[in-house]
This record gives sequence, structure tokens and C-alpha cells, in this order.
Amino acid sequence: MTAQMQEHMPRDLGDGIVLRAATEADIDAVVDLSATMFFPSVGEFVRRIMTQGIPRGDLSSFLVCEDTTTRRVVSSLALLQNKATYGGVPLTIGQPEFVVTLPEYRGRGLIRAQFEAIHARSAARGDLMQIIQGIPNYYRQFGYEYALERSTGVRKGFFADLPQPQPDAAPAFH
Repeated sequence: MTAQMQEHMPRDLGDGIVLRAATEADIDAVVDLSATMFFPSVGEFVRRIMTQGIPRGDLSSFLVCEDTTTRRVVSSLALLQNKATYGGVPLTIGQPEFVVTLPEYRGRGLIRAQFEAIHARSAARGDLMQIIQGIPNYYRQFGYEYALERSTGVRKGFFADLPQPQPDAAPAFH
């Protein structure tokens, strides 16, 4: 965590909610939150990042909002780091991911506070921009704008468009 980010952590968000960096003690709670609000496979991917790391992130990539009255993690997100080139110039890019809040804690500014913290962290480490995928238009409220079409380079199709094999033929694909 950068010194600039540490200056703002932990941060009291009111109503017994504290924003802070995730610790090893938070791993199961963040995994459960991600698995419950997204999919179990997302929770397991979050666990791998938090415990084993990936080139783009590790435990230190995650923030949590904790309800101090219940000691429950009620919101979390991660700031991963990507690398790209533009016109041959290498860039480091921040990528917010796994943005999640329990429904009963929504509307309290928890995600906004976490985005403020990761924007400071991203700037301090020299990221020239951030990229985010997710709910269309939702992230505009945190200062994001559309720059590139997400589906660039992706091929989409429907199973109904695939040719059906002859009744006695072995399938050509699975």
C-alpha cells in the first residue's frame, strides 16, 4: 500500500463502517461475499488472488468496508494492475475488479469511498489510466467514461447457428 493510501486508512465512513485494507483475516469473508453476490467460481478466483497472487494483484490489492458492530465485511473491491501499449508506448493501467456490496448496505457511499481510495493508489503508483468492465453506465458515477468497445477482438455466436451433425456422425465439437 502506498504512503498516500495509508494516510487515508483506516477511514471511518460513519454508522460503524470502516474502510481499510484487507488482511489475511478477511480472506474468507471477501471470498464468501464475492461467491454469494457473483458466483462461487468468482469467489474461488478471489481466493487465489488473495492467497497466491497473480501477476496483476494479491492480498494488498483489496479494500474492505467492515461493519464494526458485527465485525462483518459488507463491501469490497480490488485494484489490479495491467500493462498495455499505445502507439508502442508502454502503459501501466489500474483495473478495479470484484466490486461488491451487500444489498442491505447499498446507498451508503461505500463503493464511492473505496473508489476514492483506489484512485489515489492508482495515481500514486503511476497508472496513466484505469479500465473497468461491468454494469453498463454504472461506473460513470465514479468518473469513468467509455473509450473502447469491450467486444473488440471477441467473437460471439449462438449454438442454434452451429450446423447439426448427421445422426450417425461423431460430433465435430464439444
